[in-house]
Amino acid sequence: MSSRPNVLEYSNWTACLYMFYLFGGSMMSENVQNRTRSQAIIARRFRNN
Repeated sequence: MSSRPNVLEYSNWTACLYMFYLFGGSMMSENVQNRTRSQAIIARRFRNN
């Protein structure tokens, strides 16, 4: 019986985190994509050299 509210709190926490990811994660994902792109370019130059 005591595990049910814990699961509810966990689901609410994950829901809040998912909403934060949906609203604020777009800019973060753009920054990560740019960072990985620059790292890929640097790795390509290093391999060519």
